[in-house]
Amino acid sequence: MTKYIMVVGSGPVEGKEDEYNKWYDEIHLPEVCALPGVTGAKRFASSPTVPGERPYLAIYDLDIEGDPAAVVAELGRRGQTGELNMSPTIDVPNVQMAIYKVR
Repeated sequence: MTKYIMVVGSGPVEGKEDEYNKWYDEIHLPEVCALPGVTGAKRFASSPTVPGERPYLAIYDLDIEGDPAAVVAELGRRGQTGELNMSPTIDVPNVQMAIYKVR
């Protein structure tokens, strides 16, 4: 097994910050952590928020065998089938994601 982190920067649509954080903490984080190979997660808030940057960051711990892109593919598949409950409060076009191998 190889350890990675998946880093996701995101934010709410305007005027929906409280609903976004409730959804992310109570629904999204547990659903993503239920994916095969995802072993945990932490969320962070930018302080102060830098204009143009994502105000929130989630770091997911991955422990997988094979290509880490499989986790992203499964995330996308579950989003398409409705197994992953997406919220209209997340600013989807501005989400940024990257995966890094732990050294």
